[in-house]
Amino acid sequence: MSRNVIELKAELKKKEFEISNQIVLINDLQNQLSALQSEIKQQHSITSNYQTESATICQENNQILNNIESARKLLASDQKIYAERMKNKNILEKKQKKYQQFLVELRSNIKTYKSETKKTNKNIQKYNVETQQLIDEIRLLQMENNELDRKYNLVTEIETEKSKITSKMDLIDKKQIETYNIIEALSKKSMEKEYEKQQYESTLIDLQNQELELRALIEQQHQQYINDV
Repeated sequence: MSRNVIELKAELKKKEFEISNQIVLINDLQNQLSALQSEIKQQHSITSNYQTESATICQENNQILNNIESARKLLASDQKIYAERMKNKNILEKKQKKYQQFLVELRSNIKTYKSETKKTNKNIQKYNVETQQLIDEIRLLQMENNELDRKYNLVTEIETEKSKITSKMDLIDKKQIETYNIIEALSKKSMEKEYEKQQYESTLIDLQNQELELRALIEQQHQQYINDV
């Protein structure tokens, strides 16, 4: 009986040592789990910042897209104006040639019909009216050309801004993907550590139950030994 008690006590000490080691491992796992949870919170904070920035960029991009749509509608209207511009350009060239021809004719008429002052003055008045009309038409066409140039420059600026916003959005998307991948990996690692912790806790409970059984058996053996003595 005495030998059985000694063996049971030795077995109990061995179990106590194993339980102590399991507790140390569980504490270590808890520390690792806390570190992982802290890191995940930090990554969530970074992701939140990226999402805020992304929302701002999306809002800016939507505004740019609206501007581009307006510019495209304006451009569609301008294409008609541009066609008229080309038509007016041809008309302008013809009128300029006509004007040059008119000047030649005017000089010729002044030289040829000096004696016919009254008729010449009437012709000069007529030509002056036509000249003023040509000058007014040229000025109007130049104004239309300047307005078209301004609208084309506006469309170019909007397209450039859209390209910048698109590049920035691509960078934000890339950063978000990298962050999500990191969080997924950390979450997976955290789940593995949590499972390992549960396994150790389960083992600890089994060892504690074995300890209780051993203590009860030792107590029973000890009591029987006393009774036998």
